[in-house]
Amino acid sequence: MKSFKKRSIKDFIFYIRILNLWIFILFIFTKTALYSQSSETTINRLITNLIEEFSESSDEELDYSLLFDDLLYYSEFPLNINAANHEELQSLHVLNDFQIATLIEYIKTNGELLSLYELSYVFGFTPEVVQKIQPFVTVSPVVQDSKIKLKNINKFGRHEFILRSQSVLQEQKGYIPIPDSVLVVNPEKSRYLGNPLKIYSRYTYHYLNRVYAGFIMEKDAGEEFFTGSNPYGFDFYSGYIQVNSNRLLKQFILGDFYMRAGQGLTLWNGLSFGKSGLVSDVNKSSDIIRRNTSAEENGYFRGVAATMNISKFDATVFISRKKRDANLTDTSENGEIQFTSLQENGLHSTPGEIADENTISETSFGAHLTYTGSVFKIGLTAANYRYSKQKIKDDSPYNLYDFQGNQLSNAGVNYQVGFKKIQLFGESSYSYKGFGILQGALFYTDSRVLISAIYRNYQPGFFSPYCAAFSESSDITNEKGLYLGTELKLVNNLKFTAYYDLFEFPWLRYNLSSPSTGNDTYLRLDYTPSRKVMMYAKFKLKNKQQNSDNEMYLIETPVDKKQWSFRYLISYPLLSSLTMKNSLEWKQVHFEGDISRGFLFYHDLVFNPSQRPFSIRSRMAWFNTDNYDTRIYAYENDVLYNFSVPAYYYKGLKGYFLIKYSLTSWFDFWFRISHTWYANRNFIGSGLTEIQGSNKTEIKFQIRIHI
Repeated sequence: MKSFKKRSIKDFIFYIRILNLWIFILFIFTKTALYSQSSETTINRLITNLIEEFSESSDEELDYSLLFDDLLYYSEFPLNINAANHEELQSLHVLNDFQIATLIEYIKTNGELLSLYELSYVFGFTPEVVQKIQPFVTVSPVVQDSKIKLKNINKFGRHEFILRSQSVLQEQKGYIPIPDSVLVVNPEKSRYLGNPLKIYSRYTYHYLNRVYAGFIMEKDAGEEFFTGSNPYGFDFYSGYIQVNSNRLLKQFILGDFYMRAGQGLTLWNGLSFGKSGLVSDVNKSSDIIRRNTSAEENGYFRGVAATMNISKFDATVFISRKKRDANLTDTSENGEIQFTSLQENGLHSTPGEIADENTISETSFGAHLTYTGSVFKIGLTAANYRYSKQKIKDDSPYNLYDFQGNQLSNAGVNYQVGFKKIQLFGESSYSYKGFGILQGALFYTDSRVLISAIYRNYQPGFFSPYCAAFSESSDITNEKGLYLGTELKLVNNLKFTAYYDLFEFPWLRYNLSSPSTGNDTYLRLDYTPSRKVMMYAKFKLKNKQQNSDNEMYLIETPVDKKQWSFRYLISYPLLSSLTMKNSLEWKQVHFEGDISRGFLFYHDLVFNPSQRPFSIRSRMAWFNTDNYDTRIYAYENDVLYNFSVPAYYYKGLKGYFLIKYSLTSWFDFWFRISHTWYANRNFIGSGLTEIQGSNKTEIKFQIRIHI
């Protein structure tokens, strides 16, 4: 890899010196205090680990609000383990389904827990697991659940309001005014019609874990605000009311919601983790219906959903109707308007995007029935989707199995069976022109050794509009694979994780003109010498085929594209309230005899004084990659309910500074500024986002009122 210019190295050394000076200043002004860790710090650490693992296997930008919602709630109102049911233990996002089953069985056999220390006697609960859940749980006698009373809803309910704005400071091409003479000739010329400010607003209310209500409003950068296509203000509105009960009507939701059943093969929308280094979490398990607290504008249902409980049976029904963005066409012989694809990005900032906005209607309805026995659970799921216009595809071989028409049905059966140290799970589903099958197993040979296995076979004709099953590809179709993973607790502070995934695509895919194969290898070693120090080393190797770029081939031919990466990360406290994190990652891609490389090093500081109303997080990163193929993803700390996993690529430096200040016990303020300087670019981005120059700066403000 070519070396950095001297100026790059000098600038990087200069920034490191500034950081070291800042450390010294903090040392002078920080009181010596006992080491403490706030619940927010613990939550950030848990979510950082989840996001970093998942982002390596997917380029999708996900909204992790659901995780923050649950963990923030339980940090304020700890979950009583003795009274918790399966769904509540799942919402801790720490325990896998096997650990939940063994915990429930332990309490059933031995009676209520007397203290958290007793968890060490529960099979599958290592000291590491107990430490993770400790901030969010409690142990106390079970109290009979009381009825929901209106006076209590008003008196003991909690409110939260968040307002956020952000913008890129440099002028982007899409905001440069277009002369009137050009617009007269071409009124549809692509440009941003609104201002570059992104605005997000959210209100939530909850009464314990019984009653929830809220709404979300969002305007993306470039979208109009109280004018043009958005005369009523924001571009996106979402809201919900949810009531939970232990009676016949177990759950009821009106508004925007998610449906999540089985292994995600027949029906699943909302947050879902796919293939990652979290080998113990390959078995999906979740509450069936869930309110939508995300600003993601497409992957939800809008209508009514309810779950009823009768003995060991849970029956859930839902109905939804909403508008969708779609690419329209009038190429049919009778002149009928049809659509070729759905738009998923939720952006309505250019004339073309506005023309596609809300052009079709989607009506969905379905049901899920679950029977829960002593050692097994079985579920049946059915859903139907109808569109107001026909979907069509061209007759190229690539689209042979793609869904066409205006109506689609899905039906599936899922199960889970537990035998002491073995858990089996799976789902079979039928849709459109094919079947989808997933079968998995978890084996605990003892409390320190876990083995997981998954086989999946998704036929090319299998299609479900809302699904999120385990897979290599983001499209849950046209894939076969066998995944084997293991997690070994070598000693109390040393853990080894590994998986191997062998997969194939029986039919054509994007950038592949024939069936193809691939494999994925993952190795990770975690070392935690104390509660304050954590480090890991990780190696990942993937081989996946892609059409050749070599013109010597008369027809498009798939060839191997191999890439491997290595990361070392260490986090340690410098002071009682100051934590440092360093990460070094190297990536290499081999394709048709060419080798491209990428490198990323970053240095994080987290200043979180226990008796101060503020916390500070910052990063200085140095990156150098040959191309976009060698991009490296890294999680960045951001304001509450905002998540950033950007790709670092080309050559340059990036830094950010984030401060949270609590003016009172009920008012929090965040400010974040990030700046990227590219050493080898005269412009940044492409199309309407293009910036002339080598610098990009983004600022973000957020306030939170919680009472």
